[in-house]
Amino acid sequence: MIKECALSSINDMIDSADLFICHSSFEARCLSVSLNIDVCKFNRSIVFYVSGYSKEEEYRKKLHEVLGVTSELIELGSVSTQSDPMQSLKNTDFIMDILQQKKSESTIRSVLIDITTFTHESLLVLLKILTIVLNDATVTCVYNNAEAYDPSHQKEKKWLSKGVHTVRAVLGYSGNTSPIQKTHLVVIVGYEAERAARIIEMVEPVSLSLGYGKPNNALTVKDKEANEYYTELVRHMTSSYADIPEFNVMCDDPYLTCQVLLEHVAQFDKRNIIVVPLNNKLSTIGVAFAAMKNTDIQVCYAPADTYNSDSYSEPGDKCYIVDITSELRICGQ
Repeated sequence: MIKECALSSINDMIDSADLFICHSSFEARCLSVSLNIDVCKFNRSIVFYVSGYSKEEEYRKKLHEVLGVTSELIELGSVSTQSDPMQSLKNTDFIMDILQQKKSESTIRSVLIDITTFTHESLLVLLKILTIVLNDATVTCVYNNAEAYDPSHQKEKKWLSKGVHTVRAVLGYSGNTSPIQKTHLVVIVGYEAERAARIIEMVEPVSLSLGYGKPNNALTVKDKEANEYYTELVRHMTSSYADIPEFNVMCDDPYLTCQVLLEHVAQFDKRNIIVVPLNNKLSTIGVAFAAMKNTDIQVCYAPADTYNSDSYSEPGDKCYIVDITSELRICGQ
């Protein structure tokens, strides 16, 4: 079930939870949910973070202050370690260990996750671990939309990240690949055209398709022109592919995103399927569901060298609340 509400009224829409999980960031949006919810509703809280980004420490301290003494800060590496595959392994262990610890300390029947500013990789890993460690708990996700991305620049100069040096399979989403099959790459396009193009160059797939947010979707209409611009740019940068199928993902509905993605990749059943989610976190949940259901799908992540930490996004005034309990339990079987 998916609910949309004003950020200012989210407290009325959220039930109490045994465990609240969020991720600090250089984006002010990492504070949006926590500042608008009565934190007395949470028995315990976990704040994951990656250190070294401008503004991140300030926002992390604010989160810790707001969530109080029952909150715990867990570092998932630093800026300099994000391209290191060993850090990815460590992060998986950190997330697994902390959830097992919380489960051993007290009963956890309900979990609320503010997914807004997780990295795509850490969110995917968290979802997979939840199917193992807390598969009997109810899990609800909340997402604060962005009013704008890189609001300090006009459409043609907007940027969110620069540089990619590695593309790696996300732990738990390695897929069933065959060395004798050719590769089909699916990029769920966001606003990071350079990053998408670099990923395509590095993977060197035999075939390629692009998924992007529906222009009339509530989460993307505000940036319709930018969305179209970056999609055109990615298409131009991948001109070496004669045919690039396109499809829409539903940026406010992970269930529909999952369904659309499964239907799309079914056309390429004789190839290794790699999916790289670069759109918002709700659509990334849909990618996780699809990969858990179709274990032939490999999900990859490409950490950027540099993020526009000074002007990445502007918090919006809406929130999306998604109960993913039933889907996680199905995927965890």
